[in-house]
Amino acid sequence: MMRIGNFAEIFSVSIKTIRFYEEKGLLHPAKVDIYTGYRYYDEQNIEEMKKILILKELGLPLKEIIDFDFNQTTIDKKIKEYEQEIYKIQNNIHILSSFLKKEEIKNMKPFTNDEYAIGKWQLLGVSQ
Repeated sequence: MMRIGNFAEIFSVSIKTIRFYEEKGLLHPAKVDIYTGYRYYDEQNIEEMKKILILKELGLPLKEIIDFDFNQTTIDKKIKEYEQEIYKIQNNIHILSSFLKKEEIKNMKPFTNDEYAIGKWQLLGVSQ
């Protein structure tokens, strides 16, 4: 068992951070001395803290970290979310890259103010 200072030092975080995680329900010391109030942490706390920091590094908000369950379903769901984000980002990159391709711009027909088409549209119906 180790005290909060040593525990914080292992993970290069402040004691204040450890206490904050305790307040949010992310981490619970293995033992709290009733006379001194010293917090003690064990191997299980080390594993919990590793998971917290990994999820934090992935960008998950604390609220989601609290509810995160390290089972196959939860992990698969998170992987699927990341794959969807990757798809969206790749699509955005493709769209932005198309603006740089001068061939596409050269092949575009110029807009002309056609006096025969302006104001000639008719309403055919409304669909619900």
